[in-house]
Amino acid sequence: IEVVSHDTGTIAGPETIGLDGSTIVLRVADPGRERAFLKAGFAAREEEDALLIPGVFPTWQATLKLHRSAQSPAGSPLDTDGFSCVAFYSSDLEQDRKRLLELGGHHQTEIFDVTLNGRRLDILMLRSPNGIIIELVKVARR
Repeated sequence: IEVVSHDTGTIAGPETIGLDGSTIVLRVADPGRERAFLKAGFAAREEEDALLIPGVFPTWQATLKLHRSAQSPAGSPLDTDGFSCVAFYSSDLEQDRKRLLELGGHHQTEIFDVTLNGRRLDILMLRSPNGIIIELVKVARR
């Protein structure tokens, strides 16, 4: 799980994704709806005032905090200043796409691939109910 900056410096605007130490902060119009999406879609669980999303390995978990923000655009672009999306590893992009769309995700891309350090990555992007860009990454087998 990671926050990603695709920053080209081309578009300035309100920050929707940030970091507070190692905690990912999402600024959204409807935190309740985003919380429900993250809990059902990524098995997030409540822990104090945050959500904890487990990873494949215990050290790969992510802590997220949701903040209400009327200034958060529902469709901030990928090339915005700063962090532009939250990325998760996936073992089944099609199954994850279907589940997340049923839970209120929208504006999905087709699956595309990129090669990084000789490894092919299959990638799917979609928006959460509040417009946060979610990137699902599957590392292709060698």
